[in-house]
Amino acid sequence: MAYRSKADNLELTVVMDNYVDVILKDEDPVKRWGVKSALSSPRQLIAEHGLSLLVEVSKGELKRKVLMDFGYTEEGVLRNLELLGVNLKSIDMLFLSHGHRDHYAALINVLKSIGRPIPVYVHPDAFNERLFTFPDGDTIGPWQLKPKDIEEAGGVVVASKNPIPLAPGLFTSGEVKRVTDFEKPMEVSKRVKDGLYEDDPILDDQALIVNLEGKGLVVIAGCAHAGIINTIRHAMEITGENKLYAVVGGFHLSGAEASILDKTLEELRKLSPELIMPMHCTGFQATLKIALAMPKAFKLSSVGTKLVLKGG
Repeated sequence: MAYRSKADNLELTVVMDNYVDVILKDEDPVKRWGVKSALSSPRQLIAEHGLSLLVEVSKGELKRKVLMDFGYTEEGVLRNLELLGVNLKSIDMLFLSHGHRDHYAALINVLKSIGRPIPVYVHPDAFNERLFTFPDGDTIGPWQLKPKDIEEAGGVVVASKNPIPLAPGLFTSGEVKRVTDFEKPMEVSKRVKDGLYEDDPILDDQALIVNLEGKGLVVIAGCAHAGIINTIRHAMEITGENKLYAVVGGFHLSGAEASILDKTLEELRKLSPELIMPMHCTGFQATLKIALAMPKAFKLSSVGTKLVLKGG
């Protein structure tokens, strides 16, 4: 099913990312938290190995706010939301890109702070028991996000593998089709099924998609475990829109083989977005290569950054 509605405007605020720099200056359409805000407060925005984005779309007088992902610690996202002046009561819905701790850790505390029933959109595989196993035999985990904990904190779980419209011009991607021959799942990622460990394809990996009037698609990735090129192509397929205006979020290229990075850059150049803002798990080397390859489109992410994108 194609999703054809479009949004008039989009504002995206980086609530949590791996990097923060309060000295960065505004550069249209990017607005920074700013050195004056930082130096006038004894409390500072913090960075974590995690992601959280506040996405607001409007269509005429209708506005909807979605908080996407919730960082690596239980406290960081709430701290940054407070410093950024975000009223939690104004948030309409929550969206979890996938069930890894660096994306869901503060979810329960956010729900408790909102203090009212609110939908939480998620792929059902986000509730798998998971762990990472490394070649040297070390493991991290297991961990597991449970629907019961979300519901007890006030969340209304909406679990689906399919795309879901959230507001005019705003959709979840649903489960992303994997068609490229160079984008592969994490080898260290495992899940528990029927009491046994097995490779985890991370099928719960989702993105948010905004179809911006007169501009094209904005693809907002959490980690892009399905591959950022797969994610963009999937967004185009379900919306019927072939113009990519912007791509932001985690591209999961940290530590990627040179051949994978080069092929990803080649495909990104072909797609020719007007704005590209890598975050979180993209990694320094990949971010640097993207910046050098696409200097006009590239914008540096930092906690507190706001993108103001207007249709037309």
